Amino acid sequence: MKQYQKLTVTEQLAYRKRRELWRKLNALGCELDSWLARSEPNGPFEKHHTQIRAVRTHLGQWSQTVRSLVKKNLRGDTDAFLASIYNAERLILSEHRIWEFFRGKLVQRDEEGFRRYLAIADEFAWACYSPIQAHVYADRASPSCKEPPLVFFNGGTSPFSSSRGKDFKPEEVRIAGEDLSGRDIELASKLPIPVVGLPWHQIAHLPEALVIGHEVGHLVEDDFGLTDGLQSLLLEGLAEAKAETRQGAWVKWLGEIFADIYGCLSAGPAFVGALMDFLARDYAEISFERKTEKDWSPYPTTYLRGLILLNVLEEMGFPDKVAGYRSLWDNFKSKMPREFSDDVPFIVRKLLNGNLIKSTAPGVPAASVKEIFCFSRAQQDVVDRAVKLGTKMAVAGSDIRVLFATARAAYEADPKTYIRENYGAKILTHIEKNVIRRGIRRKELPLTFQQIEEKLRGYEESARSMVDEVLRESDASLLRIQADANDVVAGATDGSNAIQPEQEKPSSARG
Repeated sequence: MKQYQKLTVTEQLAYRKRRELWRKLNALGCELDSWLARSEPNGPFEKHHTQIRAVRTHLGQWSQTVRSLVKKNLRGDTDAFLASIYNAERLILSEHRIWEFFRGKLVQRDEEGFRRYLAIADEFAWACYSPIQAHVYADRASPSCKEPPLVFFNGGTSPFSSSRGKDFKPEEVRIAGEDLSGRDIELASKLPIPVVGLPWHQIAHLPEALVIGHEVGHLVEDDFGLTDGLQSLLLEGLAEAKAETRQGAWVKWLGEIFADIYGCLSAGPAFVGALMDFLARDYAEISFERKTEKDWSPYPTTYLRGLILLNVLEEMGFPDKVAGYRSLWDNFKSKMPREFSDDVPFIVRKLLNGNLIKSTAPGVPAASVKEIFCFSRAQQDVVDRAVKLGTKMAVAGSDIRVLFATARAAYEADPKTYIRENYGAKILTHIEKNVIRRGIRRKELPLTFQQIEEKLRGYEESARSMVDEVLRESDASLLRIQADANDVVAGATDGSNAIQPEQEKPSSARG
């Protein structure tokens, strides 16, 4: 190649861009490798090894595509190379943004004040997620079998999960005046790592952390493809209730109803208490809330949500616990037609007991969600015995769902003593020392080298499909930009005013 100084200005530009792209790719690869090293056994992020490995494998395919795009025209003419840069830079930008989405959540664990709480929240989320995963996937090496959920703090006022569509959004990010695009968020959500966001303030109040069970319910519905089955069960329940005329509302609310049910299954009565506290508003706001066909929204009215929780507890076998919560909820009333309240028992019975969860293993019959995952009377008895001890309560056991439920039950029984005795910190310390172990998470089966390789190949195939999709969109965008530019040139040539002052200007190639 000619000396740089002897190149034309256009050739010099191409020369610089080649090296610029290479350095950008190498920088991201080095950072991902360093994170992978930190996640090796006995490393600070060993619990996140499979999550980081999954992201590394996915983004490795993005980098490989960019390298191919660059190499394809590396020895060609300068114009051909420069024409290929748009797609390459678009992929690099998406690659960096997707990694930053996960990196920002992982790096919170470098902060000493957050590390313990997030590790414990991860463990609770996994305890809620893994029973369904174990039933569905006979082959844990399947690429469809996602990694454990990743919990993080964010600036929202309530928890959310990655499977909830438009609710899955990071705090606003501005880069040179740009928002993090919805497309980048959508791409991130397709990676095999479900995420659960918690409000920052929740670190100070463990009893509210039980709402993680609700968010895991959303993940379970989407990750295991339960939506169609849930709708079928719902329609069966509505038919029994002769409630077909109210079908539109209940279908709209189904996702949130199932998540509330799943939260009850995760921690029993303690979850009901936590969610009722979370939902609490003044009398008028709850009692006069009304929804119509024009604005069903994804949530039932607050009153109906409370009624659903009470019915779930009844079906789970906790009639003794229902009485106290019902006395609270009886202070409110519903502005919705009475028939909606009458529908609730039919819906709850079907969603809890219908054969919903299908296994990929041949010959394994479908099972209800309650058969696979349910907070039992035996677990609740442990909670009750601990709370009865009052100030003499000793934290014990290794069942993290019981420990979380105990924190909530102790707070509910006597908030003043809970705070004075610092039960929350004691329970967190116990979990850290006696529940969370080195290596993989509890009930997470180790994979053989061959199984890992099989899973990574599946991730690579998924990544290639995502990259192809982005490139198709990028090519279409570039064609639109070129067409806009041609219109401008044509307008200038014929002397017309192609862009009026009040019209929107064509977007730039980097916009």
